[in-house]
Amino acid sequence: MGRCGRVIAGWACGALALLSAPLFASGFSVSPTRVDFPADERVQGLRLHNHGDQPIQAQLRVFAWSQVDGEDVLEPSTDLVVSPPMTTLAPGSQQLVRIVRRDGSAAASVERSYRLLVDELPPARTQPASTLPPGLNFVIRYSVPLFIAASSAAPAEGELTWSTETATDGRLRLAVRNPSARHAQLSGLRVLDAQGQVLHRHDGLLGYVLAGAGRSWLLDPPAGSLDAAAAIEVRVDDRHARVPVSH
Repeated sequence: MGRCGRVIAGWACGALALLSAPLFASGFSVSPTRVDFPADERVQGLRLHNHGDQPIQAQLRVFAWSQVDGEDVLEPSTDLVVSPPMTTLAPGSQQLVRIVRRDGSAAASVERSYRLLVDELPPARTQPASTLPPGLNFVIRYSVPLFIAASSAAPAEGELTWSTETATDGRLRLAVRNPSARHAQLSGLRVLDAQGQVLHRHDGLLGYVLAGAGRSWLLDPPAGSLDAAAAIEVRVDDRHARVPVSH
């Protein structure tokens, strides 16, 4: 995929997409913040809420989500149908959005992953476009992880492989490889020294490592403390993992 696709992925998979609570911005919220299809189910739902006093127009699109060279990559997909794909919410209203699998009930041997992008669009212009300053063509974007379960898949944590290295810019790179058939969710990361003191922490969700893929993160311990880093502790789904730091 070209640079454009990677830019889309980087923006779509940012911090807003990774909150565990309902997502809110300018009176617009999305719930749930993650959609999971059991292997034998075809339809799931998502609700859009307008908590404000002005109408909100929203657009929804589905992207296949993969990880290449440690980065998230999104590509347009027709595997799922979103209905409606565009809607206008009156003040104080909500809209149920149906997400339907095109492939019926057929189950795959590996979990499939997608991102549902929900764009809040700007209100109608009241002046010619030529007189407006340049800018983005949406107000806010939510990126909702969406997974279609495999026919059978064991928890991922025991199969993950980990590595660390010092990046060329001096930061600590954590790389995770997931050969299993389902994703792993990483959160609550801490970089520790040999005495167990915390040098760096990332509270909340760090991100996902997709089935059969790899993901890496650059960590920023305080200047001068990287040599003292001895281990990384991180929560993987509902378990804890400890990774020695290589120097």
